[in-house]
Amino acid sequence: MTTAIIDLGTNTCNLLVAGTGNGKYQILYQGKEAVKLGDRSINQNIISSKAIERTVIALQNHQETIGKYQVDKVKVIATSAVRTAKNQDEFIKKVLKGTGFEVEVISDKREAELIYKGVILAFGNLPENSLSLDIGGGSNELIISGNEGIKWKGSFP
Repeated sequence: MTTAIIDLGTNTCNLLVAGTGNGKYQILYQGKEAVKLGDRSINQNIISSKAIERTVIALQNHQETIGKYQVDKVKVIATSAVRTAKNQDEFIKKVLKGTGFEVEVISDKREAELIYKGVILAFGNLPENSLSLDIGGGSNELIISGNEGIKWKGSFP
């Protein structure tokens, strides 16, 4: 199975295309485009119309790339900037209209969980009482983990 994951962050729109099977994965493509969702308007928790336009264009570019692979599933996930935006609904509707992509806005807790899963995939099992930190454009996630998994997770603006 081939899957495309798009991560809409505060500054960039990241695309990962990977083939999966037998409990393993192979990265086929990684790319990013600047969208600057966190431009000046984000201080008022608004995604500007220019930032929405940049995002739609970036997603259309990613669609072209996705078309070069036999992708079975596309998942678009939005984090901090969209999560806190007062015009979140407008953003999601314009992205859907411009690209056909449905955007899933994830909670800060879910974001931390996905970061932890990514760390485990990249590094394997971590030592007891490990701290993972993801520094993003709109939020920072801290995860304390042990042999049994996540012990504590937090997200900070």
